[in-house]
Amino acid sequence: MPKRPALVVLLAALLPVSAHGIAGTAGGPVPDPAVDSTARRGDAYFHLIRSRLAAGQGRLSEALAEMREAIETAPESAELRGESAALLLHLGKESEAEEEAKLALAIDPSESSALRVAADLDAHRALSPEGDPEARDRAIALYGEISRRKDADDEIFPVLARLRALASDPEGAVAAARSFADRRPGDSAAARLLAQYLERDGRKDEALEVLVAFYATNPDAEEILTTIGDLARETGRWDPVVAACSRVLDAEPNRPAPRALRGEALLRLGREVEAVSDFESLRDLVPDNRLAMFQLATAYGEVGRLADAVEIARRLAAELPGHSGIQSFLGEMLGRQGDLEGAGAAFRSAIAAIREGEPEGGERRDGVRRRMASLLLERSRVAEAERVARELEAPEAAESLELLGRIALASQDGARTREIARKLRDRGGDGIAALLEAESWVLEGRADRARVRFGEAESLLGPGVREEAAVSWASAGRPDEAERVLRAWALREPQSARVRFRLGALLDQERRYTEAEAELRAALRIEPGNANVLNYLGYSLADRGVAVEEALGLIRRAVASEPWNAAYLDSLGWALYRLGRFEEARVPIERASRDYPFDPTVLEHLGDVYRRLGEPEKARAMWRRSLEAGSENADAIREKLASGLPAEGGVLRGNGDGRGAPPPAGR
Repeated sequence: MPKRPALVVLLAALLPVSAHGIAGTAGGPVPDPAVDSTARRGDAYFHLIRSRLAAGQGRLSEALAEMREAIETAPESAELRGESAALLLHLGKESEAEEEAKLALAIDPSESSALRVAADLDAHRALSPEGDPEARDRAIALYGEISRRKDADDEIFPVLARLRALASDPEGAVAAARSFADRRPGDSAAARLLAQYLERDGRKDEALEVLVAFYATNPDAEEILTTIGDLARETGRWDPVVAACSRVLDAEPNRPAPRALRGEALLRLGREVEAVSDFESLRDLVPDNRLAMFQLATAYGEVGRLADAVEIARRLAAELPGHSGIQSFLGEMLGRQGDLEGAGAAFRSAIAAIREGEPEGGERRDGVRRRMASLLLERSRVAEAERVARELEAPEAAESLELLGRIALASQDGARTREIARKLRDRGGDGIAALLEAESWVLEGRADRARVRFGEAESLLGPGVREEAAVSWASAGRPDEAERVLRAWALREPQSARVRFRLGALLDQERRYTEAEAELRAALRIEPGNANVLNYLGYSLADRGVAVEEALGLIRRAVASEPWNAAYLDSLGWALYRLGRFEEARVPIERASRDYPFDPTVLEHLGDVYRRLGEPEKARAMWRRSLEAGSENADAIREKLASGLPAEGGVLRGNGDGRGAPPPAGR
């Protein structure tokens, strides 16, 4: 045995002895059992320390030899055996570690190191590919006992959470994860673990609350922002995201990540103007970040800054020609501007970018085709829409069948529409099928059958079908039926601004202006800030030269609510024009024409303004473009081109921007 170290000798010498402990025989002292036991324990720990040092330096044989020496020196010590078991487990000697842990627990059932070794070994068995339910339950019990101790190791709680989850105990898993998070209040991994188990238990709202609360006080933990965004998208809860990101940005405004997430949150909350501000700041912070630019383009699209959105999308599409999402977005923005040729080219690029063999590639390509065809239908380019639809890879899919039904309706083929509707019913699309059938009967003048099918569709799809029915009847030359639908709806929902607006718009189209104005004003009494109603009523009054100053005030309120809405800007300019304020009218209509470069009404208005400002060449250019865009006021425009002077008045536009016939309702 190596010589006892001086420290051990000194400790032994300093230990108190009894008054009788120095008597003995043969002239020497009698050994004191307490002193001898302490000395042996000191020797044992000396060997254990040497074992740890050797293990740390990779000298495995020496480490094991020193450990055996330690155990032989003090075999009755549960603590020593427990620590030896822990070291053996660390060295990969699982069976020996388990044996030492059992011996330690036989001496002292509460020995902490041995309990931990036994728990870790059982957890390892439970979490192995084979699994061991009995070992799992033992590990849960052992970790549970350890967790109640003040000196419990934090690292046991994630393992305990996982084991409880395996045991179909989600509450227990959450409790263990919460204990881990409470012990480590600044640890993002602990916060994410708790959120993970809350999410697994279906408590996504709580998971989101945990993460946003953590991030608000730990702004450097930006790695959790991705999870926060995912949870917010799943739950639809964006207010707490705005609050947390705002707290961080108030202190550090130049952080790109929270600004990007707050921008998305604001966009989803309908606070588009604020979102644009965030995304513009993000662009300034990371000017070369393509994702940030795409987010800004999306925000521009939401607020109606279509020209700005198109400009960014074109640049991104040039840099990333194989990115289908960017190409699709560009197509969408160009389509909204009325540039169907440009939109078609972008959509075709998007389709080409989705390679064969990609997961769900066919469905993605068909999604682009359906959108392209829908845009063409909106512009009454039925034959082109039909050609696009022929390229569908899954024409029997429910979404494709709905499109094909719409094309059949636009082609005035009622029988074909009903044939497609029957296929939709076979795929569970009873509501859409009933709506298509109803519209096909309207097309053929079968009012009785149409009413029955509209009723069925409403029962399946909701009251929005009433708008669809009114539009269908009006488009078929039956405004009386459209009015009947809307008045019945108004009786059922007298406090609905939506139905009063739709009824007012219909009456306005029928030139029943007094009745129309009454309905529109009733809608404003219900919702004084409804921008769509403000704009519609203001434009109607201004265009007829009635109460134009009041009309201007109404439109200004609409513009204040949506400052980049091109339709509202055009209305504002037209009201100013009707008041003879031509120079003031120029700016809003020019802005409107930038976002609606193919809109015949906006172009005609701009031509009228240019003529009044003494710029006849510009005026003629705008009038010609209006004709090329398919203006319904073609005869009047040709007269202007011939005379060089605009006629007083204007035209109503029926594209659902709040001035023409109301568009079909979304479902």
